[in-house]
Amino acid sequence: MRSLLPALASVLLSTSVAAAALERFTPAEAAQVDNLAQNVEQQCKTQAIAELKQMAAESNDPPTLMDKLTSGDYCGCIGRNIRARATPALVRRGTEADGQKMVQQSASDCAAQNFKAGFPAICHSWATALPDRANLSVANPEKMDQACACVQKRVDQITGDTLAETTRQTIGDYERYRRNPEEPQQWSPMSVMGSYMTCFKEAGLVRQGAEQPNSAGQPTAASPHAAAESAGDAAQLIQVMQMDRTTLLGFQASMRDGLKQGKVTQRRYDCLLRADPSAFTDIYVRGVPTVMTNEEIRTAVQFYRSSAGTKSILAGLAQLNQKIGTPAPDAVLELTPADNQAVEVFSKTSAGKKLIFDNVLQSPPITDELKRKIVELVSACPS
Repeated sequence: MRSLLPALASVLLSTSVAAAALERFTPAEAAQVDNLAQNVEQQCKTQAIAELKQMAAESNDPPTLMDKLTSGDYCGCIGRNIRARATPALVRRGTEADGQKMVQQSASDCAAQNFKAGFPAICHSWATALPDRANLSVANPEKMDQACACVQKRVDQITGDTLAETTRQTIGDYERYRRNPEEPQQWSPMSVMGSYMTCFKEAGLVRQGAEQPNSAGQPTAASPHAAAESAGDAAQLIQVMQMDRTTLLGFQASMRDGLKQGKVTQRRYDCLLRADPSAFTDIYVRGVPTVMTNEEIRTAVQFYRSSAGTKSILAGLAQLNQKIGTPAPDAVLELTPADNQAVEVFSKTSAGKKLIFDNVLQSPPITDELKRKIVELVSACPS
């Protein structure tokens, strides 16, 4: 029953996070968190924004890329994130390094949020700042909007964890291209420039030339179409594995244990039983392509659509339904010798090793998002 391991790992995650979510701040601890948030907000303009501008200063075209990160309620966003992320466990048992990591992640997520929101203006600025010999035509506003909307699909995949490296690689690629657009380009793997040039070409705004390959000689992985394809494959995998549903059931099972122990009220438990699996779907859809290749995702989809894969998933779900006292919606069938053989074969593939032995669906940043969502669900229900 090796293929049940992803589901069991999800239960362990939900149990530990849910237990932490039930802890409560003392008034003094709540004040401590609020003071931290206020202090960081006050330092934001002179420290955090200065650092972001320093990153932009490394480019010869600073007004367009990183300045947009400082737009909007950036400092307020950091403060709100700190208040939302801080937990009693962190205040009582966390180290100084843990606190610094939480503050930095709060700032990174806000920077990514502002960057994505401000990208349409950045997109236009890039094109107009490039020299004529870059062969980009910016005379058609409608096509410019079309091209920038295309690039936005790639930009929307940026997270707080990937923003710094994406920015560094994008600025480097942009500057190299601006200096010598006639030379063949090898876009960095996390750079937005591959998607940028592809989208402008498809919108008819590149007067000559073709999409440049990356260092492996293949179309850049940053292509928005490749990204959309990965997301589509990931969505299929989450659907056939029912990971969103598994995570919710594991979470609800831990809440049932809390109810029995008097840590969860009946009202909160009833509220959490009404939660929808879709609360976790997008987290997995975004996270799967970061830990598995398209080929691995498709291999996994094929297996979990098979008799052996389907039976394994349903067996795991049945165990979780039993734990929270609800009937399993689907009949559970025993694995035949042929099914067991199929599980063994899948477990030896790259996809199987990652899902069954490495538990890649429980790796950061997926687990970080799952933890935040679980805390959010608990907090949304009355005590």
